[in-house]
Amino acid sequence: MLMPSRLSHLVFLCGAAAFVATGCETTSSETSQPAPSATAAADTGDGFDLLQRHRAAYIYEHRILPRLAHESPQDLAFRLEENGAQELRDIWMWIEPEYPEFVDAAVDSIQLEKLKGPDVFDFYLITFPEARQTPEAIYAIFVYPVPNDNPAYYTLEKSFDHDGQSYTAFCAWEGTRHLNFGMGVSVGPKEDRERFIEAVSSVVQQSAPVEPNASLDSETSEMTLRVDPEAE
Repeated sequence: MLMPSRLSHLVFLCGAAAFVATGCETTSSETSQPAPSATAAADTGDGFDLLQRHRAAYIYEHRILPRLAHESPQDLAFRLEENGAQELRDIWMWIEPEYPEFVDAAVDSIQLEKLKGPDVFDFYLITFPEARQTPEAIYAIFVYPVPNDNPAYYTLEKSFDHDGQSYTAFCAWEGTRHLNFGMGVSVGPKEDRERFIEAVSSVVQQSAPVEPNASLDSETSEMTLRVDPEAE
């Protein structure tokens, strides 16, 4: 498993060293996703700088987890089965050296729930620290086995506020592509959660699973990011 000592290398590989979304492809179903702003941010009211929160959330939700889901889905599923939410919290702590105060305070807010998806698919529903601004994620779902014609990692993201209404965006990461399936009005945490699960189910229910190449062994399995240096 990757350790915090490899954080700087991981952040570089994920294109987040400068905290910008570089190297992301676009498709007709995708909207360009803003990276964390470099402008000064005000205190959020809970003692944490808004920019610190935003950068930490962006790297974790939109760089580290999508990359693991895409590059090492079998390893990630195994670790989540073995360790549950603690695995996600350990991964969150990879960025602790960069944002120690917020990362330490928010670690317990990361939750995991395993749900039965359509057919053979399992959904690992992740709850993140409270989303404060676009495009921070409220929830994510990692789908395993990986659908052979659809992404493995989906997000419900805070979009924008307008006329007293909060909007969310149903999105996914497929490699370096950020896909936007559409936006809707937020109707509350419980209702948003259920609609998000239904939306992911509707995407993957016609998919066939990708068979893993080999079974995992707890003593030999290692979660790694396999990257083509020329692609970065």
